[in-house]
Amino acid sequence: MDTTLMMEPASAPAEPDAMEAPAAEEMPVAPAPATRRVRRIWNVGVVLAIVLIGVALCLADRQFLAAGNLQNNLLIPLSWLAILSVGVTLVFIAGGVDLSAAGVFVLAGAASASVLRHVAADAPAWPSFRGIVDAISAGHFPATSLFGVYICGFGAPLLVGLLCGVINGLLVVGLRVHSAVVTLATLWIFRSLAGGYASEWATGGVAQVIVREWSFKGVAIRPAPMLICLACVACAWVFLTRCIAGRQLYAVGGNPVAARFSGVRVGRTRIRAFALSGLLAGLAACLACGTQAKIQSGYELTVVAAALVGGASIRGGRGTAPGALLGAVVMQLLLVATIHLKNVLLGIPGAQSHLPTFSLSEKHAVAFAGLAILIAMAFDRRRSTTATSHD
Repeated sequence: MDTTLMMEPASAPAEPDAMEAPAAEEMPVAPAPATRRVRRIWNVGVVLAIVLIGVALCLADRQFLAAGNLQNNLLIPLSWLAILSVGVTLVFIAGGVDLSAAGVFVLAGAASASVLRHVAADAPAWPSFRGIVDAISAGHFPATSLFGVYICGFGAPLLVGLLCGVINGLLVVGLRVHSAVVTLATLWIFRSLAGGYASEWATGGVAQVIVREWSFKGVAIRPAPMLICLACVACAWVFLTRCIAGRQLYAVGGNPVAARFSGVRVGRTRIRAFALSGLLAGLAACLACGTQAKIQSGYELTVVAAALVGGASIRGGRGTAPGALLGAVVMQLLLVATIHLKNVLLGIPGAQSHLPTFSLSEKHAVAFAGLAILIAMAFDRRRSTTATSHD
């Protein structure tokens, strides 16, 4: 009996060896290549959509590739749309949804315009020490002497956007309510607050104040909004791929429980994402206010669609800054298509006179945005199913 009792523990070490072999075989090696393959297919599809829409616009309008048309109708509006999309993508990566970006955009633009309305046309670009000294010696402090055009034009919308973003983050984390519900409520709050200042944006001379300063020694740099947009995309890419704070967004969006056990402060990280989204919305509002003489609205669905088309996932943990730029290009091309293709005939060219004509307008771009959201959501579901099936 004693020998059998002594022999039983001796056979125990063989069991862990038998358990280790299946565990090694079940390691999830396949999901990464499968997920990358699906992601590449989507990226190729987005680029192909850009090419096809561009070719269609070139065939429909010979003036589409004209420098003035590309600058005024494509590149400049694309600049603030892409910046908005990058901000919304950051929130998607962190596992949230920001539907209020368009409201922050309008409110920040109204704030910028209301401040610039009191800036003289001959105000300096930056604060002048000599102007401050002259103002003090004269006993008054005019805003045109103490603050330059850039500080007035950029400072006000950036502060308003940052404040709105922090409010969104605090409400989402504090109330523990889904971010889509919170930002839907704040969207209408911000839009209503901006409604009283909508006329400020349309004040004459506001756009010229900033645009006039975007020149260097007589050389116009009117595409400056697009350059600022590309700089924002590059900074966001570095932030997401090279900074710990950016990688924490992926961790929180992918698995908040695991991120919390890893020492990541989930609430603070999500507040950071909403704050950055609001800050970028303020910057986008500044660019729009400096190039447009009237208030811009209707971006509520377009921004979300651009982020989702760019590869962001509503489930969190996915998305890139360059992808947000590509998604914004698709949505802006669709908007331009609805403007240029006023009359679209269904059927072959020889039977155009016998077929109905549909008049397209900017309102139809909302339908395109909704369709893009549905397609992106369906593909995201397919991507998640593919990754799960390889686990």
